[in-house]
Amino acid sequence: MLSSVSLRVRLFTIFGTMSLLMFICSIAMLWHATEINNLIKRMVQKELVIYKISQKLEVSLANQKGLLTFFFVDGNQEWLDSLETFQTDFERELNQVLNMNLSSWQRQILQEISEKYIVYKTETLHAVEEYLENPATINISEAHARQRDHHFNLLYLCAKLGTEQWDDIIEEEIREIERSEVFKQAGYLAIISFTILCPLFFFLLYKKILGPIRDMALQTGSTFQASSQNEIASLEQSLGNMKKGYDQANDELTRSRKNLVEAEKMAMVGELAAGVAHTIRNPFTSIKMRMFTLSRSSQLSNDQTEDLKVISEEIDRIDNVVTSFLEFSRPPKIKLEKHDLKEVIQSVGKLMEFKLQGKNAELTYDFQPDLPEVLIDYDRMREALLGLLTNSCEAFVGSGRIVIRTASGYDPNDGNVVEITVRDDGPGIPESIRDKVTSPFFTTKDEGSGLGLSIVDRIAREHGGKLSIIPTNTGTKIRIRLPM
Repeated sequence: MLSSVSLRVRLFTIFGTMSLLMFICSIAMLWHATEINNLIKRMVQKELVIYKISQKLEVSLANQKGLLTFFFVDGNQEWLDSLETFQTDFERELNQVLNMNLSSWQRQILQEISEKYIVYKTETLHAVEEYLENPATINISEAHARQRDHHFNLLYLCAKLGTEQWDDIIEEEIREIERSEVFKQAGYLAIISFTILCPLFFFLLYKKILGPIRDMALQTGSTFQASSQNEIASLEQSLGNMKKGYDQANDELTRSRKNLVEAEKMAMVGELAAGVAHTIRNPFTSIKMRMFTLSRSSQLSNDQTEDLKVISEEIDRIDNVVTSFLEFSRPPKIKLEKHDLKEVIQSVGKLMEFKLQGKNAELTYDFQPDLPEVLIDYDRMREALLGLLTNSCEAFVGSGRIVIRTASGYDPNDGNVVEITVRDDGPGIPESIRDKVTSPFFTTKDEGSGLGLSIVDRIAREHGGKLSIIPTNTGTKIRIRLPM
């Protein structure tokens, strides 16, 4: 039954019960504190005041009786003045308690005391007047007898008020003790329930949430110490690393798909190039040999000699195109060895001297000192640099300048790298075609094959590097980045 209840419901039920217990206990404590406060105020301001006044009334009645007796004995007027003071105090105390918020039985007894005291006071005045008229003949016992019953009735009522008032106070105390006992038992029950629910809540929290989160963090690459200190942060870091790994894998997959598509294209190009080589190159070789023989054995005019030269150059150009197709479709396997990039670049510069002179172009170098040797295929890297320098020369109109620069750097994905930058001050590559120039067969030249930069890009990738075209205000800037 319990296993069918979801973890969320169990946690919410336990936490809700704990919160409800806390809320109920808080409300109950506030209510009880308010009741205690009201009880104390009621006791101090009313119940004890009434009890105290009932005692005062009894004492006042006794004093009044004694003062009247003293007056009858010696006739001293001062006893009457004191009697009048006590009577005034009695009436003031009585009126004070009558103005309170009384219960029905309290008001009934006090009202009866007030009525009987008026009669008692009247009888006392009559007795005093008779004594003043004929003090020699008055009998003290007879004088007291007239208001004796009223006096005792008043004493009884005052004693009854005090007794019942005290009983009321005791009953209120008993009720409060019983109520406190109920609250005490409820508090004990709440404490026991809270003591049981708290470990249960933390057990579920650890067993069903924090424990699995820590296990997941450990399984996703976190350390035991990190996952023990903060499971959530550890899992977040592990998931971040997983996301980073996923992004890298996705990038690799995208590149692999791109390479696969390109490989399929190259396979088709390879088949085409093989057919072209078989069908065209052999006849072209025979034609070139016949033309060479013809130029040696015949007496040709200057125009005919020029025509033969043009034909031979065009055949060479076609042969170069076919060779480019073959090279692009079936690149040789690279052989990586450590080489000094400075020597490789300078050897390419020497090969390009005559072409640079023919284009009136200047080649300069900017080598980083103490650059470490790099694992490269010597011939393939020379081929890539020759392609870049050839493109720069062919782009010049009139004259130009080429700068080859080497430097070390750092890439977030590849770590330490070496960069070869070739920059010229030619017309540059328009931004609209900058992303297309490394695509196979894309060219803006009338006589180009569209494989030059594509072959350079392939050579860079074969070395685990990358070819980038850097935007500049003037000229062209191409960078080959190789892992160190």
